[in-house]
Amino acid sequence: MRRRSHPPDSLDLLLDTITNAFGGILFLAILVVLLLQLSRQRLASDVTPVARDGNRLAQLHAEIEMRRRTLETQEKLLDPFSPEAAQKALDDIESLRASREALRIRIAAARDSISQLQLEVAEAEAAPVKLAEATEKAQELLATEQEALKSEIASRRQTARLPRLRSTSKLETAAVLRYGRFYLVHRNGDLINRRLNADDFVVTQEDGASITIVPKPYAGLPVNQTQEFKTRLRARLAGHDSRTVYLAIGVWTDSFGDFVHLKNALVELGFEYRLILLSEGEAIIQGNVANPQVQ
Repeated sequence: MRRRSHPPDSLDLLLDTITNAFGGILFLAILVVLLLQLSRQRLASDVTPVARDGNRLAQLHAEIEMRRRTLETQEKLLDPFSPEAAQKALDDIESLRASREALRIRIAAARDSISQLQLEVAEAEAAPVKLAEATEKAQELLATEQEALKSEIASRRQTARLPRLRSTSKLETAAVLRYGRFYLVHRNGDLINRRLNADDFVVTQEDGASITIVPKPYAGLPVNQTQEFKTRLRARLAGHDSRTVYLAIGVWTDSFGDFVHLKNALVELGFEYRLILLSEGEAIIQGNVANPQVQ
């Protein structure tokens, strides 16, 4: 239904004016209320960070104080670790290492000594057994050697009839049996001048009418029981006549065993001999013998 239009009167205008004013005032009031609320929130939000910052600042002060105290404590703890103290500690450590090394060496030496002592103890404990075994073996060896010696003595034993000594008017020529070798003192057949056989002898002393001679170990004729030796002996005595010459033979102790072979060969060749036994250190002195006794 359409509103009937009529001309506005003054009351309507006043009412509109009042309504509009009241609306504006109401709008302003709402606006003020909203602004107050926003301002209160902003103020609260500004106050809260400040309070928080105050609390944080107090915490920071407390943390700084705590760290200051911790730093002081650490500095006190680090005082023993100053460069001088550290150097002293390093020196002490080095000294301890040297002492430990010396102790290790001493322990190793002690272990070696203990091992050696254990070996010596074991050897000492085994010594009686070894001594008994060695004694038994020595006794067995002694018995074996005694049997061998008896056999050797039995094999070397000879039974001979002692020759009868007799005087002779034959000429004497000197000979020597030493080092298992036969030597003629004079040159072969020279019974008048009796020149020394310098090939087989050396003169060690001259005393007036006598001389002291020693045979050369590498010269002479080796004595044995072979036919070759007898042949060479016959050749060596070729200048001597067994009917007019006899041999004066000096025999040293080192050649007693060889004299049997020489004697048999001389007897086979028809020579008589006069035996002169000599020991180590003795020598032959050439001179004249009255009334010689030969075999």
